[in-house]
Amino acid sequence: MRCGIVQWLAASARELPRPARRHLERCPSCRDFVREGRALAEWAKRDALPFLAKMPSPQSDGLFDRMLDKGRPPSVLPPAGVRYWIPASVASCLVFAVLVIFRSAAVPPAPSLADLMAPVKSLSLPGEVLQGWTAGAETTLDREYRNLEKALASAAKSLEASIDFRLPSPRR
Repeated sequence: MRCGIVQWLAASARELPRPARRHLERCPSCRDFVREGRALAEWAKRDALPFLAKMPSPQSDGLFDRMLDKGRPPSVLPPAGVRYWIPASVASCLVFAVLVIFRSAAVPPAPSLADLMAPVKSLSLPGEVLQGWTAGAETTLDREYRNLEKALASAAKSLEASIDFRLPSPRR
């Protein structure tokens, strides 16, 4: 893991931190990685200038010259048509505020404890009703016991099939 971090640092940073330099002194694979990476960067720098010299200049019909026109001072703010986000953000804030204000007024009050307990109190014998509901339900303990019983029976059958209980006949 340390090698991956040091290699990432070597590929992305100009100056390596001290722990990474110490690691490079001790680790030959990281040293090779850094050496090869720097060699590739030098080759790319060396080969880029002749390659770019062979490339034809783009046909822009003076577009780049018009973009770099120095006669006009750069504007600080973009044109008004580009600043559409200002009214949109103000409108969205207003809509959000209206929704929050009117939503809090439309929330009904919470039911009282007496209202919540009324259906339970109306049962004649709540214990008997609950006992009737749970009598047919299978618990996880019952299910686990049944699974364990099946596994034990299967293990006993495979053990019985693999062990030979016949006694060898005595040799004469």
